Amino acid sequence: MTKKKKKSKKVWWIALIVIWSLILAVIVGGYLIFNYYFSMMRRGEDSVEILESIPEEQGELRGEESGREDNFNESGESETDGKINWRSYEDDVYRDPGTYNLLLVGTDSREQNMRGRSDAMIIASINKKTNKIVLTSLMRDTYVYIPEVGDNRLNAAAAYGGIPLLIRTIEANFNIHIDDYMVTNFFVFADAVDRMGGVDMWVSAAESEAMRPCIDEYNVLTGEGGGYLPLEDGSYHLNGKQTLAYCRIRYVGNSDFDRTERQRETLIKLAEKAKGMSIGEINSIAMAILPQMTTNMSQSSCLSLLWEAVTDYKNYEIETFRIPADGTLQGATVEGMSVLSIDFAKNIDLFFAKVYNR
Repeated sequence: MTKKKKKSKKVWWIALIVIWSLILAVIVGGYLIFNYYFSMMRRGEDSVEILESIPEEQGELRGEESGREDNFNESGESETDGKINWRSYEDDVYRDPGTYNLLLVGTDSREQNMRGRSDAMIIASINKKTNKIVLTSLMRDTYVYIPEVGDNRLNAAAAYGGIPLLIRTIEANFNIHIDDYMVTNFFVFADAVDRMGGVDMWVSAAESEAMRPCIDEYNVLTGEGGGYLPLEDGSYHLNGKQTLAYCRIRYVGNSDFDRTERQRETLIKLAEKAKGMSIGEINSIAMAILPQMTTNMSQSSCLSLLWEAVTDYKNYEIETFRIPADGTLQGATVEGMSVLSIDFAKNIDLFFAKVYNR
């Protein structure tokens, strides 16, 4: 072998070592950065003390009449004194090895570390066999059995015993296994939307008007001002607090049915926007938002979720579902409380067909 060939081979090996060193440095550096921010996340407890009682539920907004009822079925017809159709609790919770169920919870607390009702509950089911993500809203007024508490609205479970009790309630009533959860409150959600650059939504004049009390409250709590939309139908680019207000609207259209639809619609819009972002952009947003959230996810699960979100999940089809589904519920009044009485067996079957293709 000539000296020239030996020198060329040596240069090639040096270049290869340099390239691999740079790749390793990027991987190690990225992991250390992720580890730093992940360690700042608030860790959810496996169990919390279950309260004997919780404060009476307040109105949707501060100053709003707390006695206002949502006693409607999906067709808008009022029902009273309906029979509660309980399911059997003897079935084991179903676990599908190819599906990951992440419970996304938005509490109504205005302060960090404050236990509140879970007014937004969405199960993000990622099915790796069908390459599909299903966003399932759980309606807050669904009348369920809360373990160690008794019969109540679904959104009261978190107030009684935190997210661990909420998960026990979901699993007991709907036979749906929850793998992990992430919890956010008003301010974290608004911050996340702002960091994503806002979102385009079509807003009716009635919705725009209904958003104003929500924006008023947000401005009072944050010291901000403005943010009101024109009182006319149109497509608008919403910032964080406007998107939050849009997702909180409850008394326009068919009450909470339309509100959960707005929430799913917003998540889909944000997910579609995220698909066009680079790994660096998503990483930057995640690193800023993660420390503000509470989760029970392990470090490896969180890292895997973020990585697959930008490599695989962005190509998945996104669908939506709601529990209770149309035709499986009726409005009811129980001890003066407006609730949704549902057919648990039908809803379980419909969810399994939608998410697991069973």
